[in-house]
Amino acid sequence: QMEAGLGKREMRRDARGGKGGYGQFFSLLGAYRIDRKTGIRAVIRPENIVNRGPLDRDIKTESIQFNERFHVSGRPMTKRDSRDVTQEVLQILTPATQASMLGLAARFHNLGFIVEDDVLFFMAQDRLAGENASEGGIDRLLPGMLEEFEAAKLSIRRYVE
Repeated sequence: QMEAGLGKREMRRDARGGKGGYGQFFSLLGAYRIDRKTGIRAVIRPENIVNRGPLDRDIKTESIQFNERFHVSGRPMTKRDSRDVTQEVLQILTPATQASMLGLAARFHNLGFIVEDDVLFFMAQDRLAGENASEGGIDRLLPGMLEEFEAAKLSIRRYVE
């Protein structure tokens, strides 16, 4: 459950026209194998206000908008391997991947993904507010939300592979 009565106007609305200070918040997670082994663990998550300014030391892409929206990190899969994996992470974050993620970020509250060798884990958060968050609203809207999530999860696959 969420309470956003004192939150910004955007926090009190959902993507399906619901309005109100109370609602339901959903975190949707999925995973699938990609067609290549990367040998790294890359984490792309929402940027945090704590990491802004001089503390913003993550891997940077060529997109300022992407860098402002997402925190990017990576490491080798084995602890004995101490190489810099920046290039491998950037091979995953192609311009098409970044554009797709920015488009999805406009739709979902938060989203991110982790590539761990040959598995991509995908997370998206969504919310229902006001009447949409009632039992009847959830019953009516949840199947569509799950379809949107599934499409979003698979939409970056072709770029990451």
